[in-house]
Amino acid sequence: TQYYLLKKLGSKTELACNGKLFLKGFHRMMFDMDISNVLTVRLTKMMRLKAEIKLVYVPVISIKPQYYNEFLFGFFYNPVSK
Repeated sequence: TQYYLLKKLGSKTELACNGKLFLKGFHRMMFDMDISNVLTVRLTKMMRLKAEIKLVYVPVISIKPQYYNEFLFGFFYNPVSK
């Protein structure tokens, strides 16, 4: 199963959620998953703030679920084509 959701929360804020779940059986070694949620806030025309939360379970690597947080602040350049 895979999903992707893109939701605008305002004129300068959007939420992107995506993930996958692969099930081969009903044992903890028989499935894996990857879930990611990204919140993007456009501060100015060229500056953005991104917060990403990711949950990964891959029993081949580790039986414990792995949890990641990432916060990015950066300058983005998007050329406008006419």
